[in-house]
Amino acid sequence: MEEINKSNITIDIAKENILKPLNKKKRNKLTKAQQYKEERQKIVLELEKIIGLNENNRGILLYDLENNNILKKYLKEQLENIKKYYKCGSWNFFIQKEENRDIIGLLKSIFKNENYKLINDKKYIEKNGIKKQYTYLHIINDIKLCKLMQKCN
Repeated sequence: MEEINKSNITIDIAKENILKPLNKKKRNKLTKAQQYKEERQKIVLELEKIIGLNENNRGILLYDLENNNILKKYLKEQLENIKKYYKCGSWNFFIQKEENRDIIGLLKSIFKNENYKLINDKKYIEKNGIKKQYTYLHIINDIKLCKLMQKCN
């Protein structure tokens, strides 16, 4: 056994060999992301379709999201599937009491979990002759596109 002494610290090399991490077992069970990959993709594509996202348009006004009853109905219908396909116990939507739940928060959590980049932006838009500031939500799934828009960190 060899000992090294540096500035009042003694290290026993034989003990260090014992402290090396043991070979950890690999996970036998698939994660929800691996197990439900196709189902999750279907939900995301359906959400994009309802919101109106395409290659040219990757954003929507938050005001329009909040007033989209078709989107709210779809998410409420898919609630059990979302619980099944996603590890969502820490999502704010499921932590909140049922009467306080924000359906837009659920939508954002789904996109974030699928590695989409969500970027908030302020836009001045004229509606009914009144110019007002609205929050515009960019939903981007391509890193190259994100860098092109120069809105990513």
